Amino acid sequence: MSGLQFRVAAAAALVLLGLLGWLGLSPGWAVAMLQEHARNQLGRSFEAQGGARLAFAPELSIRLERPSLAGPQGQDGPFMTAKALRLPVSLWQLVTRSPDLSAMKLEDPEFAFLVDERGQANWEFAAVKTPSALRIAVEHGRLRYFDARNGQSLDVSNANAIAQVNADGAISLNGTTEIGGWLARIAADLKSLARVHGDGSPLDLSVGTAEAAATFSGRLSTAKILSLAGPVTLASPDFRAAARWGGIPAEDAPSYLTLSVSGALDSAGRAFAIRQAEVALDQLQASGELVIDLRGAVPKLQAALSTARLRLDPFLPDSGAEPGDWGTAPLGFEVLKSFDAEVTVETPAFAYAGLAAFPARAVLTLAKGRLQAAIATNAFGDARLETVADAGVTPPAFSLSLEAGDAEALLGGLGGIAWLRGPSTVAIEISGSGRNQQEIIGTLKGKAMVSASNGSLVGPDLEDLFGAVSQRIIEGWGTSGKTDFTSLSASFTLADGIATTRDIKLQSPSFAVTADGEADMLRRALDLKAEPRLAAGDKGSAAHLPVPVIVKGPWGTPRLYPDIKDILLNPAAAFGQLKTMGLPAGN
Repeated sequence: MSGLQFRVAAAAALVLLGLLGWLGLSPGWAVAMLQEHARNQLGRSFEAQGGARLAFAPELSIRLERPSLAGPQGQDGPFMTAKALRLPVSLWQLVTRSPDLSAMKLEDPEFAFLVDERGQANWEFAAVKTPSALRIAVEHGRLRYFDARNGQSLDVSNANAIAQVNADGAISLNGTTEIGGWLARIAADLKSLARVHGDGSPLDLSVGTAEAAATFSGRLSTAKILSLAGPVTLASPDFRAAARWGGIPAEDAPSYLTLSVSGALDSAGRAFAIRQAEVALDQLQASGELVIDLRGAVPKLQAALSTARLRLDPFLPDSGAEPGDWGTAPLGFEVLKSFDAEVTVETPAFAYAGLAAFPARAVLTLAKGRLQAAIATNAFGDARLETVADAGVTPPAFSLSLEAGDAEALLGGLGGIAWLRGPSTVAIEISGSGRNQQEIIGTLKGKAMVSASNGSLVGPDLEDLFGAVSQRIIEGWGTSGKTDFTSLSASFTLADGIATTRDIKLQSPSFAVTADGEADMLRRALDLKAEPRLAAGDKGSAAHLPVPVIVKGPWGTPRLYPDIKDILLNPAAAFGQLKTMGLPAGN
């Protein structure tokens, strides 16, 4: 290249650099262009308080600092503010001052959708010209909704999305946003922004995370209050995650519970009713009505459901109990403070533990951390069960009230008491406190009563036991016998986990027994003194024992022996003493 050519090229380069520098330092014309565009197509004023400059990364664009779009005349506050607005341009568009205004990017924008006291919405635009389609890329955006008529508000933050705004007011949006502290995928198609504050606009919406997903297809309206009406679905492989979406901590819920809900959504503000709802919670399949009210300090759930079968076991907290031991795992009472509830469930087949399925109506009420559950059924002689768990006190309190006209079936399934047969009744009123099962058992107080007639005790043969106790120390009740009786009754008073009785009575054609003493519920141990009166018969038993019989030790395998001093230290001498009384004693 000759010197002349070099000087010409250098001069051209300097001219080009000067031109680009001038364009970069003085793209103020872009602000004026957007101001005119906003007036014509939206009927609003536009400002860029930080002015405009040329940006080269991540792409060539005109960058407007601190832009804002005003609200309608008569309303305070802008409709939109942002950290920056970027207009991607080509070099030719820059030189010719003809940027494409149908595509822009907003950094940290905030959209304020407001309804004032007069019911005027700030997203109702008075366009001079027919608006053109617009594609907006939103980075870290926020959407606020507030209705001054009723104080209703909504806040969606950390949104990254692409919004397509069509000339007819239809809006399509795809991206991610933050919901309840979770990053969620969101896709929405709104038919008409202008109709939202009128007769309502059709809306298709889907929101999802790895933990839960929801879809809605219906109508959105703000004419009186922000409301949705139309089919909705919610599904989650983890019930705890779905609860967190509703602001309810449920970490103590079983991890395996799945949830799905579908029905016709009818919302008013922050109250959501689902009519003709189909609910699946793990193995529970139910239908009915649901209402979730988020207007108060804590969420409230109301439900009236029916189900073909309700098995309670999967929904109770794991106490950590092992065979022979009470549970020490925390029972999660704190979750009761997180929401309120009024739930009714009716089923022809209620089941729990070893209870056979039976028709029942369950009513659950939860308020201010106090849960009250009542189950009524015409099974088990018109049984009634009520429990209360109160997390509003320290330590948490628990109570149980039970009445049944058929104690045999109820106690057999509910408590594993399978040795009672025959017509019987039971009544229990107990309470305790603690954070786990063991603590509650150790603080039990109250009363209990059971009575039966013309039945039997399956397992122990009391006539044999009390007949043999004059000859040897008995270990355990035995499991292969049976004791028939004409009547049986017992009542207990509980305090500090100890059940005290003074009136155990059993009567049969061949013998009678009265007993008193204590049952240590926490240690699962008995300390009773029995007075058997045995009739002489084929088994060679005496008419009666001259001393009481002690029943002491673990309630499954207690020791039975005559109440003679030092019998456990020197049984031979003790049984010899019985022999002097005329009894066939031995060791």
